[in-house]
Amino acid sequence: MIKMVNLNTNVGNSYDLLKFIMALLIVAIHTNAFYGPWFCTWVQPVVYIAVPVFFVLSSMFFFVKVRKNISQRFSILKQYLKRICTLYCFWFIMNIPFIQKNHHYFIDAGGGDFVRLILDILLRYTYSGSWFFSSLAFAVVIYTVFLKFKYVLNCILTCSVILLLYISWHDILPPDYVVFYGWLQTVLREELSLTICSSLGWVGIGVWFSSDNMQKIIIKARNNKAVLWLLLSLFSTILYVFNCSFGLKWLNIILIIVLTCLYVITAGSMKIKQNKTLYKLRKMSVLFFMLHFIIIFTSSFIIKRITQLEYVSLADYVGFIPGYLIVLSICYISSSIILKLSGYKRTRWLSLSY
Repeated sequence: MIKMVNLNTNVGNSYDLLKFIMALLIVAIHTNAFYGPWFCTWVQPVVYIAVPVFFVLSSMFFFVKVRKNISQRFSILKQYLKRICTLYCFWFIMNIPFIQKNHHYFIDAGGGDFVRLILDILLRYTYSGSWFFSSLAFAVVIYTVFLKFKYVLNCILTCSVILLLYISWHDILPPDYVVFYGWLQTVLREELSLTICSSLGWVGIGVWFSSDNMQKIIIKARNNKAVLWLLLSLFSTILYVFNCSFGLKWLNIILIIVLTCLYVITAGSMKIKQNKTLYKLRKMSVLFFMLHFIIIFTSSFIIKRITQLEYVSLADYVGFIPGYLIVLSICYISSSIILKLSGYKRTRWLSLSY
């Protein structure tokens, strides 16, 4: 969800549209939009492709720029990390009430909570969505350092993908093979898929897509009919959804990797001219990602106050799909206001949010 580098073609605009669609799916994940009726159950697995696509796109465009200016890679990295840190800090401030409620930092006079805060910022999470920024930053640093060393880079990429497969397959592996998984949980967090353990693999795929060979494949795809790649992506999506319901569980992560790659190539095969709407969607994809957490938590707090029930969310109260549409509507209105206000001098600081 980091601002992408403009290439010499209109391909970046297609990726802006893909990013926004993935942002809508991320909101669907946290509102449980597709739980309930049988037809929603079929759609539900697709939402889990959103985060991998974000990682791959963010890293691909970063490393395309780095490869073109390899001698200045650390200078480019510095600016990139500054961008990520700015986003992290802005939304940290916006989420302080939720952070204090969930983590209770700065209570231990001995400084223990401060140490825990630092560890959470770097390796875990402090507010919902924060893990994406820190995990992306760590993975990008690692791959940038070793980018010039092809053999080492390929080893890291291979090990990272194996780690991604391992944490996805942990529940079907023999008990002896899950000891390492349990150790990682104690060090990081219970949901290892929301840590650097997964981001290293997805960012590695983004690094792979930034290579000359893969960029040539995307350019070649652009010269063919985009509809063919779109049909292939749709067919693979149906296969993935069918496998989630009736197939082999271990195959799901492999299909997600394949689908992520297909979506990137499919978006790259499309030529969409730049316009104000797409430029707006690029910014909104970041705002939707961060705002929907605040909207969900705030609405749940208000509903709990009204109903006097402990475990009630907006989706529970109005239904999953209506809840999803309400959150999306508030996200759109809030994002539009932020984008509008960030154009004025006194409220230009709001541009730090995206």
